[in-house]
Amino acid sequence: MRRLVNFLLMGACLFPCTGFAVEWSGFKSPNHVIYDPSTRTHYISNINGKWNFKDNNGFISKVHPEGKSTNHQFIRGGQDNIQLHAPKGMLIFKNELFVADIDTLRRFDKNTGKLLGTIDLKVLGARSLNGITLDGQGILYVSDTLGNAIYKINMRKSFQVTRLVRSRNLGQPSGILYDHSLKKLFVAAWGTGGLLLVDRKGKIGSLPTVKLKTPDGIARDREGNLLVSSYSWGAVYRIIDLSRVEVVKGKLRTPAKIYFDYSTNRILIPLVRPGKVVTHALN
Repeated sequence: MRRLVNFLLMGACLFPCTGFAVEWSGFKSPNHVIYDPSTRTHYISNINGKWNFKDNNGFISKVHPEGKSTNHQFIRGGQDNIQLHAPKGMLIFKNELFVADIDTLRRFDKNTGKLLGTIDLKVLGARSLNGITLDGQGILYVSDTLGNAIYKINMRKSFQVTRLVRSRNLGQPSGILYDHSLKKLFVAAWGTGGLLLVDRKGKIGSLPTVKLKTPDGIARDREGNLLVSSYSWGAVYRIIDLSRVEVVKGKLRTPAKIYFDYSTNRILIPLVRPGKVVTHALN
């Protein structure tokens, strides 16, 4: 179904240029936004209902830089034999779009939206898959908020699934980000607040100087600082040297999983309850 996304351009410039904020509206509980630089396309996951309910009405929007959606419901639950309930975290690898959907990781062709396969994590007890990240060795990591777990999917071994760690000390993990220099995962502890560090053997550490209520999305800026959204506090924070915390953008309503666009030096921020995506240029 083709549909234009209503958007408001704050300034006299289209999306790719810097210095201007952009706002898109017309989404249904958007949870994550990512950008594919190879096609200059944005993908937005829409829960469209209860965040952990299997209603098969979730969808993925595909948006061009100009703010025009070539297909607002590019991938839609209940259409073309696709099941998609409450899509949250996403990741692009080569020509595949990976989507976390409650207890299943779904694989789509990023260009056509065709379902390429599913990875069932129910057998390991998955309850609420949320964030996705990728290391440099073909391993996907997926957080499970209600299951207090992080899973590993080995793409080099036919998507073999194992559990990295399950522990209440994960504090209901949401967004995750693999750090190549530390060879560890940064994990947003949604339930207990703050950030955690998890190594590749599942050992959990914390960043005691960082305390944020309901942290959700995690990204890195050009200088290597962490960017973290707080759903309840309505802000995006920058964490410098893993210790000093400063507000980058405040007065946001329910910001979820953010994405940093290196090409424009902007943070892409989905706002769940207003059903919007906004941008913020870093100084």
